[in-house]
Formats: sequence, C-alpha cells, structure tokens
Amino acid sequence: MPIAGWHKARLKRIAEHVGSSGTALGELIFNNMNMMFIEFVKRDEARIPELRAAIRRQNRILVAAIGV
Repeated sequence: MPIAGWHKARLKRIAEHVGSSGTALGELIFNNMNMMFIEFVKRDEARIPELRAAIRRQNRILVAAIGV
C-alpha cells in the first residue's frame, strides 16, 4: 500500500473508532497543522525540523487521546 494510502486507511480506522467521519478528522488534523505552519512562518529563526517535530508531537497526542 502506498504511504498516502496507509495514512488514509489509518485516518479511516481512527474515525470509525471515535464514531465520526474521516473528513472531520482530516479537517481537525489539517487545521492544527495549518495553524502551526502559520506560526512557524512568523518566526525568522524557525527551522523546518522544529516544525516537523511539533507536528509529530501534537499529532501523536491527538491519536493517543482518541485511543487508537
């Protein structure tokens, strides 16, 4: 399965677990990442590895909170 397909399948399993649509879950994750990116570009000293680490950290918490 391609990586994008793997992520889509995982999001679908999470959405089924919490009883909401995959679209709503995707929007939640996108909105969070979008806000982090907006804050990232405001800082001159910001580096891509910092942004990627923050995205991983926050998404890990979100998935753990869902319990999947």
